[in-house]
Amino acid sequence: MSDVNIFKQPKPFYLIFSIEFWERFGFYGMNAILTVYMVKILNMPESASFTLFGAFTALIYGSVALGGWVGDKVLGTKRTITLGAIVLTIGYVLLGLSASHGNGSPSMIYIAMGFIAMGNGLFKANPSSLLAKVYGENDPRLDGAFTMYYMAVNLGSFFSMLLTPWIADKFGYDFAFSVSAIGLIITIANFIVSKKTVQDVGSPADMKPINSFYLLCVVIGTLALSFVSSFLLQHLFYAHAILVVA
Repeated sequence: MSDVNIFKQPKPFYLIFSIEFWERFGFYGMNAILTVYMVKILNMPESASFTLFGAFTALIYGSVALGGWVGDKVLGTKRTITLGAIVLTIGYVLLGLSASHGNGSPSMIYIAMGFIAMGNGLFKANPSSLLAKVYGENDPRLDGAFTMYYMAVNLGSFFSMLLTPWIADKFGYDFAFSVSAIGLIITIANFIVSKKTVQDVGSPADMKPINSFYLLCVVIGTLALSFVSSFLLQHLFYAHAILVVA
């Protein structure tokens, strides 16, 4: 029988819950206004904005397996979470900068979306993987922990999807996209400050000293794939072809 008592969970649960809340706050806040921004500010046809957003979403979910592999086998779950959050923050900052240029900067928005796709891929699979490692094999709290973990997803999305459209309407899209960046900055700060909480939790790669060569390869690969994703989003035929093959 699962235990869903939020007060009976181990300390790492609360850290993972909070970083998932703030990351989803940033992601769904961006989602709530991105297509509207494309249509109203970039003067993109609605059909084109929906097609672009669909390809963008597919790239995000297509990159999750790669991020999970990096977390499990290469860098470690916790380092991959941090790197993914940093890449996502760069993407949201670029979105904000693109929106600050009067009628928007179409070239910069594609680059921003490329970084967001890859940052999300690195981040998305790893908090849940880390959470699973907090509990023992037959711990009755595990099912309840995942129930509450997905509540963090719903709560983060609920509040950001209420807040960011209002900010976009009152203060502009640059400020609204900056709210998404702030959510990720809180995620990074929270994870760094509280890292001792999950010091003994993680994948086998987490328990090894960081390999500088592997880290450099992942960073270069992430940057390269971010720009490749940006190119694909500007040429949707190639994006769709690659996604079908994948």
